[in-house]
Amino acid sequence: MSLKTVAVRSFAAAFVSAASLTAAGPAHADPVAPFPLAPNDCDWIIFNTDDVIQQDNGLQVHVSWAGMDGGGTGSYRGAQGYDWSGPVDGGIVKGTNNLDFTIAFHEQAGPYNQGPSPHAPTNHYTGTIDNETSAHGTTVNDSGVSNAWTMAGDFRCIARAPAS
Repeated sequence: MSLKTVAVRSFAAAFVSAASLTAAGPAHADPVAPFPLAPNDCDWIIFNTDDVIQQDNGLQVHVSWAGMDGGGTGSYRGAQGYDWSGPVDGGIVKGTNNLDFTIAFHEQAGPYNQGPSPHAPTNHYTGTIDNETSAHGTTVNDSGVSNAWTMAGDFRCIARAPAS
């Protein structure tokens, strides 16, 4: 094989490789949402019994779900070493990918000899389950403070039974 043939083949291989890296893929007309949208033909269930709600203020609320659609107990460690816990009232809104629940916290434990306990908060959580089986939304406490929150992928889509 001559030097000219090797040079031509090398150039051709390099050109094809470069072209395949820079060629545009097919265009898609799908709308882009900030979060993946959930399918509309399923009933959502809570798959994992223990979840962590990550709030944008750094608070982590641990939730022990009582059933596949909600209920249970929520707890977190607050400022100055106080531990809070309370019942979860609500969960997945039946037939939707929406969450709507409230946790009325009460003091579980606090620092010894610290004086009176701080106000026990109540948080109302609303949100949406996305295709990635995680959830996100907003919580508002009884003092009117609002925070965004996320929860890892612990939800599952169960096919809806056909209407009879």
